Amino acid sequence: MRDAVRGVEAPAVPDPSAASADATPPAAGSLTADDLYARAEHALRAGDRTRAEQLWRELLASYPRASKAPHARYDLAHLIQRRDPHGARALLAELATATAPAALREPAAYLACRLHINAREVDAAVRCFTEFRAVHPGSPHDAEVLAWLAGRAEESGGCASARELAAEYVKRYPRGAFASRATRCAEAP
Repeated sequence: MRDAVRGVEAPAVPDPSAASADATPPAAGSLTADDLYARAEHALRAGDRTRAEQLWRELLASYPRASKAPHARYDLAHLIQRRDPHGARALLAELATATAPAALREPAAYLACRLHINAREVDAAVRCFTEFRAVHPGSPHDAEVLAWLAGRAEESGGCASARELAAEYVKRYPRGAFASRATRCAEAP
């Protein structure tokens, strides 16, 4: 097709309705780890949790050492936590190692502790969150975790048992959601 103004051959405009080999997505077996991860995220955003799970599992089976594998482990654990807490725990345990990306260790440890709460394993949750606070002192979850630990201590032994944790909460988070209850407990006789 000639450009009438310049008298030169104009580039062809591709016909979007024409199928091309480049437009066809590769077969599932030839997808990269990045492709599988992106497709899983897309499936999850579209509400297809089953497909997201399948894709993350395929990524982990095909590319267990890929850079996206730790992220897939975390996302898969988060996805299956209610239906398969044991499977979620196994995935999260792999992220507790020093070789896991630092950015994933804190959220994975937090989710592992939450799994104990979901399973009503209160003593295990107390131990887990206590260790979590020691290992991740600057966690964005600290206020919530400290409030939960103080509340649990108050429920099991009254304010006398919760006083130290409640006082720490008030000192660190004076305007936090748990502050009024913590103040009452910290100042109780």
